[in-house]
Amino acid sequence: MPVTVDHDLLLRWCSERSSGSLTAFREAHDWLREERGAGEPAGPDPRSEQDRWMWSLQSLQALGHLEVDWRKRRWHVAPPVVTTLTDGGGFALLCGARPAALVRRLDNLVDDPDPRLQAIAAEVVFDVPVSQRGGPALRLLQAPAAEDARELCALLGISFVDRTADQLVQVLPDLNGLLQPGQCVDLPGGVAPAKMSDGVQKPLFFGIDQDFGEAGAYEVRLYDAPRYFYRHSPGRVFEAERGAIVWAELRRTERHALRYDAERRTLLVPPRLRLPSLYDRAATLRSGLLPQLEKVTVPTRPGSTHVQTLLLLRYVNIDLLFAERLASLLNQPLQRLNVASRQAADHPPPTRGAMFLAPADRPTLERN
Repeated sequence: MPVTVDHDLLLRWCSERSSGSLTAFREAHDWLREERGAGEPAGPDPRSEQDRWMWSLQSLQALGHLEVDWRKRRWHVAPPVVTTLTDGGGFALLCGARPAALVRRLDNLVDDPDPRLQAIAAEVVFDVPVSQRGGPALRLLQAPAAEDARELCALLGISFVDRTADQLVQVLPDLNGLLQPGQCVDLPGGVAPAKMSDGVQKPLFFGIDQDFGEAGAYEVRLYDAPRYFYRHSPGRVFEAERGAIVWAELRRTERHALRYDAERRTLLVPPRLRLPSLYDRAATLRSGLLPQLEKVTVPTRPGSTHVQTLLLLRYVNIDLLFAERLASLLNQPLQRLNVASRQAADHPPPTRGAMFLAPADRPTLERN
């Protein structure tokens, strides 16, 4: 039976430790998984059990909690930051480190020793945690205006950023910018690489008996964390994180994998082709929700009346301009679903009522 991980406890461990090796993270992740035992299915991880820790690590990175240097095999916790959500209806999200002392203080603002925090607690409230599959619970702040949240952060000594996702997407490098820092001469020797398939074969990377120096994306397993390389031509090889390498290969082979659901204002990608980490973060921080797996009916090819059902990752609260910006960075055409549907007119940009649902006496984020 599948097992799950206490991602809140994993984030607490990262926050208290502040940095470490990928090996240390994997060991902590697997220990927590064993401690939890069998339970509900883990998050939307399509990969093997041995690589599930990498999916969790990328999810923490997407939520703005960690920064990862895949080439140096190190992770670092990000400083605490409160950011407003686009079309979030007065809600803001706590990103970065969550050490126990900070969480306790945020949960007890009305009793804080600082009278200034006691006063502002009447206007600014940290909501109860909102759980989500595959990652730590969201910690949401409700404030009448962004300036109230900014004042609270100043008193707490933490950073405040207005609509991080929208600012981030404007400064993201394109695929070439992601690849360039890792330029090298060739793949490391001594280990047989795996080559990215054409999308039909499984797994996505398959072992090859001999490297003939062909262009493409490659996976090399050294130690416990794989490394990824994109070979443009002999002598022009680039090492980067998995997402950048995979989407560079999609660009080279002209495979189109990016879809936009106009009716639900969501971005759709195959789970094996999760976005490069910085793009993944920008899309995730539009809502604070990790992308979730969902069965989606799509045309077999653009413009076709024949359809197929695919299992795709859905990023929520993505408007068309945002999706088009990501598509341009990836050099991908944006395949639009439901373009002709009149129902799209009945779904205006999310407001507090549309983006948040109330299970009882508090709002939580919509799970599309």
